[in-house]
Amino acid sequence: MKTFRFSVFAFVFISFISCSKDEAGPPKLDSADMTGEWNLENLDYERLLK
Repeated sequence: MKTFRFSVFAFVFISFISCSKDEAGPPKLDSADMTGEWNLENLDYERLLK
């Protein structure tokens, strides 16, 4: 029983330590960063139709 309690306590402790609120989300894109000349290199028509 002591081993089970210790295992549960260790799991909960590790779960709280491993979760951080400082995780980076997806990068924010600005339309000004996408200006310029673009060249289409490949287009998969079958994938567009699905």
